[in-house]
Amino acid sequence: IVTDLLLHMGAGIVVGALYSNVEFKKLQEMNFIYTFALGLTIGMSSLRVFGAERGSLSRGMGRIKQVVFWREAAPGAGMNLNRKAYFVAKNFAELPRLLALCAMLASFFFPMSSPRHLLIILSGAYYVSGWAYLISIQLDEKGAQLGMVVVVLVFSMFSGVTPSLQEIDDNKGIGPMLAWLSYARWCIESLYIN
Repeated sequence: IVTDLLLHMGAGIVVGALYSNVEFKKLQEMNFIYTFALGLTIGMSSLRVFGAERGSLSRGMGRIKQVVFWREAAPGAGMNLNRKAYFVAKNFAELPRLLALCAMLASFFFPMSSPRHLLIILSGAYYVSGWAYLISIQLDEKGAQLGMVVVVLVFSMFSGVTPSLQEIDDNKGIGPMLAWLSYARWCIESLYIN
């Protein structure tokens, strides 16, 4: 967690220094960079939550976690652990980590530090971490990292900054759906209204 905190602190310092004196006309651009940094840092750190339990592709400590999970989930000698309850419990157990990472990112981002701001980025972080969990369960470690970068990039491209949401809606196809699914769109809109 120390590495994750330092990574978020570094991202907060860079974005905070880049936009220390922001003008209103640059607010949308600032929020775009901020949500992009949030997506990448939270996404990459959240890949480890379920990725270590992925199966025979994992090594070392991840292999031990996998064995423990399947032992506890097995009927008979195991505890017959409900897999859905395990997923939900692990999700809630990650909330304090997400809060700490978001607080670290926001604390160095001077123009917009407020409790409402922290709640907005925590919501975005929770959304991104869900995608990271899903990707890490489906792909091996290297593929999951690449997949997470692609998901954050696509969601950022369809955030409505450029092209605008009106331009995205004018183009039929998958664009409006991706804009609706984009965590960056909702974070940027919420931060802009703030």
